[in-house]
Amino acid sequence: MQIAQHFSRADIEKVKTLSSLSVGWISDALDRAAALPAAIKPITRNTVFTGSALTVATKADDNLALYAALSIAKAGDVLVIAADPDDVSSKPCSLCGDILAGFAKNAGISAIVTNGMVRDRIGLDAVGLPVFAAGLTPNAPFKEGPGSCGLPIKIGKKIISSGDIICGDDDGIVHIARPDINTALAGLKAVAEKEKAMDAKLLAGHRQPDWLEARLRQDDIEFF
Repeated sequence: MQIAQHFSRADIEKVKTLSSLSVGWISDALDRAAALPAAIKPITRNTVFTGSALTVATKADDNLALYAALSIAKAGDVLVIAADPDDVSSKPCSLCGDILAGFAKNAGISAIVTNGMVRDRIGLDAVGLPVFAAGLTPNAPFKEGPGSCGLPIKIGKKIISSGDIICGDDDGIVHIARPDINTALAGLKAVAEKEKAMDAKLLAGHRQPDWLEARLRQDDIEFF
């Protein structure tokens, strides 16, 4: 088990700014490519969150590393767990249930995100943390390791480091690497202006966006 205790969290004011925005807008501001895999879906009714990633890597049938992460968690952290579903030595198990989620909430964690499985949906709703996962299974995990906390992980094509920003809502999860945070914030101004203009067109009764007519006249479009 490797535990990296010391890493910088994202600036709290930037986290607050992003927390008021939809994940769709955030992804638009990052070349429409910020989302984690669509297989990671909301399990709980509560889905909206923004915070600094606290990364965990583990086998698909072991959650010792998740418990270890509680010892270094700070208020507002998002527990982001990369399970290895292709590890032939393990079977898919629940990495988190309502008990672990309850401990996580007491430790200040604001949400739990994993490409693995969880369980106790009713209990998770009662805890109140947003929980996103690849699915549900009643199978219980072991607590033997190996694993890591605080080190970079990979989920899908994304490399996620502790201190990156993770945002979620009903549409899914987006990841903002720390070097891209200012780019995202700058890009969101243009996204907001575009969305506002489109909303105005809708309210005015327009049946199509302004750009569509010209686009349909281009050479790659053929009408029959």
